[in-house]
Order: sequence, then structure tokens, then C-alpha cells
Amino acid sequence: MPETAAAIAGRIAHVADSDAVLSGVDASAWQVRGRVPAAVVAPHTAERAAAILALCSEQGWSVECAGAGTWLRHGRTPAGVDVLLTTRHMTGVTEYVPADLTVGVRAGTAVDDLRRDLSAHRQIVPLDGPALPGASLGAMLATASAGPLRASYGTPRDHVLGIELVTGDGRLLRFGGRVVKNVAGYDAVRLLVGSHGTLGLITSAHLRLFAEPERDVTLCARAPEMEPLLDAAAAATSFEPSSLELVGTGTGWQLCARIRGNADAVEDATGRLRAAVPVLEPVEGQAAVALWRDLAMAEAEATTHIRLGNLRSRLGATIRHALDLVSVVTPLDWTIAAHATAGIVRVFRNRGTAPTTAAAAAGIVESASRIRGAIAGEGGSLIVTVLPENADPAFDAHAADPALLPLMRRLKEAFDPAGILAPGRFVL
Repeated sequence: MPETAAAIAGRIAHVADSDAVLSGVDASAWQVRGRVPAAVVAPHTAERAAAILALCSEQGWSVECAGAGTWLRHGRTPAGVDVLLTTRHMTGVTEYVPADLTVGVRAGTAVDDLRRDLSAHRQIVPLDGPALPGASLGAMLATASAGPLRASYGTPRDHVLGIELVTGDGRLLRFGGRVVKNVAGYDAVRLLVGSHGTLGLITSAHLRLFAEPERDVTLCARAPEMEPLLDAAAAATSFEPSSLELVGTGTGWQLCARIRGNADAVEDATGRLRAAVPVLEPVEGQAAVALWRDLAMAEAEATTHIRLGNLRSRLGATIRHALDLVSVVTPLDWTIAAHATAGIVRVFRNRGTAPTTAAAAAGIVESASRIRGAIAGEGGSLIVTVLPENADPAFDAHAADPALLPLMRRLKEAFDPAGILAPGRFVL
């Protein structure tokens, strides 16, 4: 007979910190796509987290891993959530020598707090993926969330030197190293970044840092249609901008380029880029800051978020697939944003729009399935990062390559033998 929520919370309390367990009404704030956990557990150490996961594995309780709880709408709707394990009490910098350009950080640390700590030494970690205020480092790594700066700095996988993880059955493992030259365990690190909590709970990480740029220039161009800006984006790509985003809404299109670095290099690159792509005009001061911040926030708050990827040379075709996708609903409710240097297109529902009806959700899912088939035939992919409200919970948000499923199963069994971590997120 299944255990009650109170029984699960009570048993976990025996191995958790005294103030770590929430249940009942207090757990309702941590809903995972509408599913309320029987218990929310916030251990203070990785060792406590290991004891909790060992118990959950032994009992067969399903577990969702979380940081600050800002990504709980992502992925498929779980059949149920027995335990939500959060790193919100595992915060702070554990090791930082600015001269080494590396930092060790506990996973529950807010990315905004880490940025402020590094800024005091004029250093950065270029994690600019869409995230709500307070989003944790661990969650950003678990989702491999990347933003416009991927054009120049790469994705989170490129910045993690080492990682500490508690497996589904409670083993505390460490992969990688603490310095750039140490690449032991590198492949395991890249595997765990982006594993969406299916292989374990990330408890800390060592990150590669960069010098804070002296100058940061933003240039934008607007047009009522996509095609002129698509040509401009192709021309701008050859100048290797720090970011290059092509953004469309129901009211028009905008191409935004960002150039960062030392003052002389930025001035030279800006001049050459404007000569080659004269439609680009500078966006000054706080207006530029707001432009990039608002784009990230709109993505983070989206009630539906879909990502299409293909070769950069097929960017126009991928955007047309995105336009086809939103044509089944009200186009004015949506934004299409492309990482123009990478060929990745995000489609997301604008904040403040009306709730998605069941009919609209069904239309989006049907359209996504159809376009996924078309884009796969071209060598691309379609992932539904956040399913629309009222969507069929059985819809496969990620659609893993069938050829990879045997390998995925073996990895899942190695890290999570009882299969308790986010069961079904990747159809496993």
C-alpha cells in the first residue's frame, strides 16, 4: 500500500537536517507542473542529501531535484512526486583564487549572487541563460541553459571544470578538476551538465572564469519582415560578435548584435561591423542593458517554450518552421528568437497572455509533433522545454533518438539504479 505524504515526510525527517523537511501546505509552493510533492527536503550538506537519496532509492520514492524552484515548469508532467530535493540551503563560494580564473561554488547559490561576488574582482562567468531572479547555479547547469553569449563563450558545458553529484542511490561522486589544465573526468562532466536531474543532484561545481570586458556595445536594426535582417545576420556572423539575436514578434523583427572586449578591439570591430551591415545602429546605456535583460526574462517567464535546432546555414528554414508552429494559435501572443550564429530558434509564449485553452494546447502539440518530424528529416531537432498548459502529459517533450535509448538506459541504471530520479523525463 502506498505511503501517505505524512509518512514519507516523517521517515525522511529521521535522516535529514532538523529544519530541512516541508510537507502539507508548506510543500504546495514547490509544485512540479501542478503535482504537489509529499515532502520537500532542503539538506544543508551533500552528505545529508546522499542519505536522503539512499532512503528514497531503497523505498522507491520518486524524486525531483531542484534549486530555488524557478524551473519546476520544465519538461513533462510527472505522474507523481514523492520527494522534491532542493539545494536552497547549499549556498556560497567554497574556493576562489581570482588569479587562477576559477571558482568553486555550491549548487544552491543564486547565479545573481555569484555574479556580484565575481564583479568585485572584475571577473565573470558567462551564464546568461533565461532565468528568473534567484535561479540557482545547480539548476542552470542541470538544464544546460544558455543565452545569447553562447555565440562567443559557448554553453554551460564549456565552463564547468569539475562537478560534485549525489546519485539516485545516494553515492557522492566527484568528476573533473578544479583548474583549467585538469581534464580528468571531462566527459562525465559534460554528460551531467544538461541531465535535468535524471542522473543525480548536482551539489557543487568548479567553473572557468573570464575577465570582465572593458567595453560592451549593442547594435540593433528593425524591419517589418524577416528576410532583410536574415541577410544582415549572415553578414554580421562573419565578424564573430559576442551575441547575435534575430527576434520576431507579431509587430516586426529586430536584429541585435553585441560586441564585448577591450576598448580598442571593440571600437575596431564595431566600426567594421557597421561598415559591412549599415542597418545596425547603436543602442546606448541602460537601453542596451534592458534589451538583453528583457529578452532573457521573457523567455524565463514563458508559459510555453519550444526550441528548434539545425545547421546555421538553415536558419531561415528553421525560423519558417517556427512561424508555422505559431500559426496554429494567435501569433501576436508569441516571440521567435534565434541564436543567429548557432542555428537555434526559440519559440515562446509572451507573458501576460491569456491561459492556454485545451484546444490550443492540443493544436500546439500536434503542430510541434508534425514539425519535429519535418525538421528531423533535415538533421535538426525540436524540444518542448515548457509544455503548454492543458497539454497531454504523455507528450514526449524531448523525443530522444531511438538509437541512443540503449545507451541512455545503461547510464540511467548506473547513476540511478532504482529509477527514482525524474522518472519519464526522457522516456526512461
